[in-house]
Amino acid sequence: MTTTIEQAKEHAEDLVMNSADLKTMQDEMDAMILMDWTNNKPVRAGQQDSLRFTTSPEARNAYLGALRILSSTEPIISVPRNNNDSKLNSVADQIEKICKGIWYQSGRLAQRPVHYDLLNSLLRYDEYHLAIKNTQDMLDQCKDTAASPAEKHRLEKLAASTPYIFEAMDVKNGYWERDPLGLTCYYRKTSLTYAQAVNLFGEKALEKSHISPTTRQSDIIYHHDYWDLTVHYSWLDLYGEVTPTDHLLVGADDHGRHNLPYIPIVCQVA
Repeated sequence: MTTTIEQAKEHAEDLVMNSADLKTMQDEMDAMILMDWTNNKPVRAGQQDSLRFTTSPEARNAYLGALRILSSTEPIISVPRNNNDSKLNSVADQIEKICKGIWYQSGRLAQRPVHYDLLNSLLRYDEYHLAIKNTQDMLDQCKDTAASPAEKHRLEKLAASTPYIFEAMDVKNGYWERDPLGLTCYYRKTSLTYAQAVNLFGEKALEKSHISPTTRQSDIIYHHDYWDLTVHYSWLDLYGEVTPTDHLLVGADDHGRHNLPYIPIVCQVA
C-alpha cells in the first residue's frame, strides 16, 4: 500500500517524538566529549568560593584514543564469494574494485575519508547513517535550478568520476525504524541557509514552498526528507514544523513512489 503524504508527515512526527530520549542521550554524549559541564554542576557557597571546579577529560581522552586507533586503518571492502562458481568470484572482484573507487572519490569530495565521520558517529552515538547518492540525479537536479556555470561544472566533474557517492550523515538529524529484515523507514530534518536552499533547489521551489523571497540569505531553512519502502517525499519550510500545506520537492508525481528495490540509506548500530 502506498503511503500518502499525510501519512508520511504523521509518521515523521511520531518518529521524532519516539526518539526524544535517544536525542537527549546523544546531546549528553556530546557534552562529555566537549567537556561542557553545565548540568548538575555544584553551586559555590560559603567557604567553597575559593574552589575551582574542573571538568574531567576522561571521556574525551577515551573517545580521541579510540578514534585514532580505529581510523588509522583503511576499511576492507569484501563481497561474499561462491567457491563453486569461478564466474561469480570474478564478478565479486569487480564489485570490490568499484566500491573502493566510489569510497575513495566520496572521501575526496568530503575532503576526508568517509570512515572518519562514520567512526566519529559510532564512538559518540553507537550508530551511523550513510546515504548512497546517484551523481547523475544530483546533476539533473542542478540543471533544473538557477545554479551558476561553476556549480554545474563541479557536479559534471563529479558525475564523470563516479556514478555514486557515499555521504556520512549527522545521526542527530535522522530518525529511523526497522524490522527483522532491515530498514523500513527513514526521516531526516536538516537546517541550511536560504542561500544554500536556493543553490540546491532553485528559487521557484522555494516560492512554491511559501517561503518569502524577501528572506535573508543567512536565514535558516528546514529540509525534510522521508523514505519508506514505497515512497520518497521531500519538502522545505521556514520553521521546522510539519504542516499539511508544505509544497513537495520530491514525491508530487506518481504518488511519491521511488520504484527502488531498497531505501538508499544505511543505518548501522555498533
